[in-house]
Amino acid sequence: MWRRIWHRLFSRKWELLILGAIVIICALAAKYVAIDHWNSIGWDLSSYSPWAPIIGIIWMTAYTLVLYLRKVHAPSLWIMGIAGWIYSFIMLWAIWLNK
Repeated sequence: MWRRIWHRLFSRKWELLILGAIVIICALAAKYVAIDHWNSIGWDLSSYSPWAPIIGIIWMTAYTLVLYLRKVHAPSLWIMGIAGWIYSFIMLWAIWLNK
């Protein structure tokens, strides 16, 4: 039932458009958050913002969903998405959970 409702509200093109916008917004937000954090600590470049892994997880989830919806069969693109996801979870562990 929910699947029918979802597909009536959003076609595949709208889903891809929304996910693509999320990917672009997260890419820009990650750069902004990193630069703002480094500026606040005097350009030490030895740490990341606590928001970086959260943005990375959202970014890589949207990226892999775009690959899935587009039915992309290129292994290198999937490896890049999964590696970004793993890296984001490692950053999450290092920054948030390992205090």
